[in-house]
Amino acid sequence: MHNLILSEWFTGLEPRSVEPFLRLMPSIEYAQDFFDKVAGVIEHKKTTSKPIADALAFLFACLKKMEVNPPPGWKSRRVRLLEEEARRLEEEAVALKTARDRLEAQRAEVYFLGLSEETQTQLRRMAEEAAADTELAVVRDAKRDRRLQELIRDHMRQDQRTKAI
Repeated sequence: MHNLILSEWFTGLEPRSVEPFLRLMPSIEYAQDFFDKVAGVIEHKKTTSKPIADALAFLFACLKKMEVNPPPGWKSRRVRLLEEEARRLEEEAVALKTARDRLEAQRAEVYFLGLSEETQTQLRRMAEEAAADTELAVVRDAKRDRRLQELIRDHMRQDQRTKAI
């Protein structure tokens, strides 16, 4: 009983009163899920027209039947923890991708600034030509900037190949 994490609904619970039921459960994880399901049902019913008046009586009724139907959408602690970890990892992956993209853009900018004025002008002109057919200024500017980034990266790759040879 002391290994279980109990909800506030069961604060008045006498540990010795549930020990006979816990012995019938296959594992502590099973017991934890059982208590979590009962707490989930109580929480869910709290917002309905028929809330559960006595949480401990409901718990013991479920224990006697050794059965509890979880509320809609209920997830075990393990599933919630895994989902939270997946969410955290997704956020971290987005942050890493954003940082990588920003770093790549900064490298291209530094490289571009190191080019001769003539080469910079040539690349800008090529980017402007690629965006010239677009009517909306905002779209044209975005297209031009994107094309300039592509041209700079291509120029960087060509420069690296030349240095490698």
